[in-house]
Parts: sequence; structure tokens; C-alpha cells
Amino acid sequence: MQDIFPNVRPTKQKEYVRKFNQLLHHIEEHYMEDLDLDTLAESVGFSKYHFLRLFKQYTGTTLGEYTTLYRLKVAEKLLCDPNISITDVAAQSGFSSISTFNRIFKQYKKCSPSEYRLHNTSHKF
Repeated sequence: MQDIFPNVRPTKQKEYVRKFNQLLHHIEEHYMEDLDLDTLAESVGFSKYHFLRLFKQYTGTTLGEYTTLYRLKVAEKLLCDPNISITDVAAQSGFSSISTFNRIFKQYKKCSPSEYRLHNTSHKF
């Protein structure tokens, strides 16, 4: 555990891990909402700057990146259901608009949501 938060006293390590596990669970439960940095930082008892530094130490990524990757994971599952429109997939995965969803999906997955769906549902029929 000391490798996760190297500058934190050993007596505080477990508390920090517990707080961040709860926080990640909260993000995964509320990924469809706007996640306010100040509120999240306050929920674990840190200033937003200290929070952002600790979050990156704990997850290896930024808060925005973590949230985006989680939303994309949800979208990938939804795209495997051909009965859900891509517009609905975007909304149900927490993206603010279809254009944002398309842009971010293509940026991370190197294909459009439609192409992803085609390659991940065609072999199931």
C-alpha cells in the first residue's frame, strides 16, 4: 500500500485507500451525472488540488480520463445490443451529446460507434 501513496504516513494509508475505493464506487454509480470536482474532493476531505494529485496516484490516471474510460466501457456493452440506438447509447453512458460521444469513442477506440457495433454484434447472429 505504501507504493500507492508514498508521501502519506503508513497510519493513514488504509484510510486513503478506503476513501478512494468509496469514491470510485460513487463515480461508477453516478457516471451519467456531471461529476463536480469540488464536491468529489470535499466528499473525501481533501482540497481539490490535493485530491487531483492523490487521485492520479491511486488510479494512475486523471479524474476526467477515469470517468471517460468508465463511460466508454458502459457504451461498449450497450453497443452490443442492436436494439439500442447509438443516440440512446450515448445518453445512457453519460455523454452530453451524440457528437461528443462519437468524437471521444473514435479517439479512444479508433473506430466509430457504428463500426464497433458492426464488428461486435455480427458474429452473434
